[in-house]
Amino acid sequence: MKYYNLTADSLIDGEELIAKYGSLQAIPELGIFNLSIQPDYVPVGFHKIDSRTFYPIESYVTVKLNAAKALEEAGYTADQIAEILDI
Repeated sequence: MKYYNLTADSLIDGEELIAKYGSLQAIPELGIFNLSIQPDYVPVGFHKIDSRTFYPIESYVTVKLNAAKALEEAGYTADQIAEILDI
């Protein structure tokens, strides 16, 4: 499980949370918050959803590259991909 460390502006995983703070739950008093989703990417930022939850923001560049790869695997040409993704 991953959490948002507001103080460090980065992710903190469950193992590190246990090692540093002896807890496997968010600790808002120490700037450790729940995430609205568990990302499989390195967030470029975090958006506050409510007083106890943050959303990890994925890079638009990464999303666009993943879309291009998926379109290529689906058989689209480079020109079609460029047109679809406005490259």
